Amino acid sequence: MTMSIPVWRRGKGLVLLDFLIVAVIMAIMAVVAVPQLSSLIGDSKLNGSANEVVAGLQYACSLAVKYQRPFGLTADTGANSFSVFDTAVPPTGDPLVNAANIVLNPIDKTWYVKNFSQIDAYQGVKIVTAPVGGAVLFYPDGHTGFADSVFSVAYAARQKTITVSGTTGLVTVQ
Repeated sequence: MTMSIPVWRRGKGLVLLDFLIVAVIMAIMAVVAVPQLSSLIGDSKLNGSANEVVAGLQYACSLAVKYQRPFGLTADTGANSFSVFDTAVPPTGDPLVNAANIVLNPIDKTWYVKNFSQIDAYQGVKIVTAPVGGAVLFYPDGHTGFADSVFSVAYAARQKTITVSGTTGLVTVQ
C-alpha cells in the first residue's frame, strides 16, 4: 500500500503562504512581548537603584560600627545623587576619604558617590524623597537616632520606599 503525497506538498521548499503564517505568528508574539519587556526593564532599573541606596546605607552603618564613630549617607534630590561620608574632622585616613569626607567605595575603588543621572543603567530613575537635611547618620552601635529616615526612588509611575529604623538601623524596602 502506497501513500500518495498531495499535489501542493510535492515541492521541496516552503510556499509563500507558509512564510506569511510564520510572519503573522511572530508579529503577534512581538506585540504581546514588547510591553512586558518594557515593564521588566523599568522594574530592573527601579530595583537596581533601590539596591544601590540600600548598599550605601548598609556600608555607612558597617563603617560606623567598625570604626566606632558616626558615618552617614547624604542624598541630594536635586542632583539625583547620594554619597557615603565620614564625620571625623580632621580625617583620620582610615578609611580613605576625599576633601569632602566622602569615603572610598571598596568595590570599584572610586569615591562613594552615586549619581543616577550619570549611570546608564539608571537613566530615568529619580531620588524623589530624602530625610530632612538629606542625610542619615549612623552611630557606633548601628542606630540612626530616634526617628525613622525615609528615601524614595521612582521610575515612570513606580516607586520604591527605603526606610531606615532610627532605633535599630535596620534598612527595609517597600
